[in-house]
Amino acid sequence: MSVSNPFAEADPWTTSTEMWLGVGNHIVKITQADDETTESSGNPKLVLRFENANGAQRAWENYHERFLDKIVALYDSAGIERPQEGEYDPEDHCRLTEKCRKRLLNRYVGIIVRKEKSNNDPTKEFDRVKGYVTPAMLGDMPANTQGLPSSGSAGQYSDDEIPF
Repeated sequence: MSVSNPFAEADPWTTSTEMWLGVGNHIVKITQADDETTESSGNPKLVLRFENANGAQRAWENYHERFLDKIVALYDSAGIERPQEGEYDPEDHCRLTEKCRKRLLNRYVGIIVRKEKSNNDPTKEFDRVKGYVTPAMLGDMPANTQGLPSSGSAGQYSDDEIPF
C-alpha cells in the first residue's frame, strides 16, 4: 500500500518582498480605498493602501455618524470635496459609496505613521497611520531619511510635481 507524500504535493509558503513605510511622515499616493464592515460593531471600515517610491503602508479606518474625524481629515488632506449627500448611506452609519471612495484613488496625502501598542498585548507595538495632512505640510521629503522632513522649503509640491 503506497501512501502519497503530502510534502511533495504541498505548495511552498510565499512572502511579500514589499517594503513597508515605517515610523515617520510620508507623502504617498492613495492606491486602494475599499469598504469593509467592522466585525465587532457593524460600523463601516475604510481599507486604505498608500504607496510611494520607498514603500507602502495600509490603514483601516473605522467610522460612524458620530466619529468622522479621520475620514474628514483624509478627504481634506487629499484636496477633494468631503462626502456629499448621496455619497454616503445615513441608514448605515454614513457608509461611503463606491463612487465617493474612488475619488480618493491616485490622490496624494501626507501620512503620519507612529508606533502604537497592541490592544491584545501591550508589550507589542506596531506601526500605524495616526493621521493625515496635506503634502504641503510635510515640505521636502528626502528619500534617505524614512520620510522625515528636511530643512528645505515647505509646501513647494503640487500633486503633479510629486516625483512618484
